[in-house]
Amino acid sequence: MSIRIIIATICLLLVLIFGTFFWSQERNDAGNDSITNFPIISVPTLNPTTTFDELLTNAPDSIQQKVLDNIYLDEFYVSSCNSGDLVSDVVVLVAQYKQNPQGVNSILTAETAFTAFENTMYKNWGHLIYKQSFQPNLNIVTFSTETIVDSEVLSDKYRVGTLSDDVTKIYYGWVLNYIIVAASKECLLGSMKSVYHIH
Repeated sequence: MSIRIIIATICLLLVLIFGTFFWSQERNDAGNDSITNFPIISVPTLNPTTTFDELLTNAPDSIQQKVLDNIYLDEFYVSSCNSGDLVSDVVVLVAQYKQNPQGVNSILTAETAFTAFENTMYKNWGHLIYKQSFQPNLNIVTFSTETIVDSEVLSDKYRVGTLSDDVTKIYYGWVLNYIIVAASKECLLGSMKSVYHIH
């Protein structure tokens, strides 16, 4: 083997070694805000013994009723999820596909109903999510949209509601026709991964 070939081979190996190293570092740096950093939260099988509306403590007003009319009441999931000192549950609901005026099945009606329900979500469902930490005197002040980087779940955003104590937050996001509601970003994104990989 000639010296030229040996030198070329050594150079190629160095390029591969250092190229792989820097690519790996770049991927790790880029993934700091990625959903891949959140562990999967185990979501159990659906609860067949009751319907979702039976878990509610307040009689639904017209806004919440529209949400209930656009989900499958007998298909929902509840999973415990602790984030730091916060002990909470994650609720996963299944939206119904409905035919739009163009004859196409979509979940737009459910999405619209859920958006209208945002401001009273904590008041009506907070006891399910926050359990013993639920404070009925709190109200949602603002909702904002957050972006998911390097999403694995076919969704690039989720919604965050900030409550009147400026500390408590409520989170929800969509995966396919599943709506996930949680008390923390970690619980939300971990559950979104779980729902996507299971379904």
